[in-house]
Amino acid sequence: MTAAAFPPATTTVASDAADTTTGRTAGRRMWTVGAAAGVVSSLVVIAVVAIAEAAGVPMEVAENSTKQPEHIPLLGYATVILGPTLVGLLLATAFARWARRPRRAFLIAALVLTAVSFAFPATTTATTATKVVLEITHVIPAALIIAAIAAHLPSRRDRGTAA
Repeated sequence: MTAAAFPPATTTVASDAADTTTGRTAGRRMWTVGAAAGVVSSLVVIAVVAIAEAAGVPMEVAENSTKQPEHIPLLGYATVILGPTLVGLLLATAFARWARRPRRAFLIAALVLTAVSFAFPATTTATTATKVVLEITHVIPAALIIAAIAAHLPSRRDRGTAA
């Protein structure tokens, strides 16, 4: 009998370990890239809002017409962006583990949630210019974060992969 007929057991174990390590590395990479996209988009949005304020757009909103408008602090935008970034990364991790088509499932969920997020700026009591800037501050992070996370998700999950 030849050695090729009976490969050593360590070959199988080593390749299984490599597959597990690769999966973990890909997951860590997705989280790193997603978090970086969240930070970058926060900085871009802060810059956009600062430019809008310098141009005279009042970044003040009220919950309804009976309340006094309140100024939105610049760091408030970063805080509000990082929360959905975490939600997106958690969804992506879950879809990568359990969905047959993780990238597609993530994109559908992320785009639906982004569409729902447009409701606040559209329904808030603010000037039209403020509403436009707020809508832009939804589009920028959505485009950057969703693209960054989706790029690190497989289009299909192997059928043999256990959940």
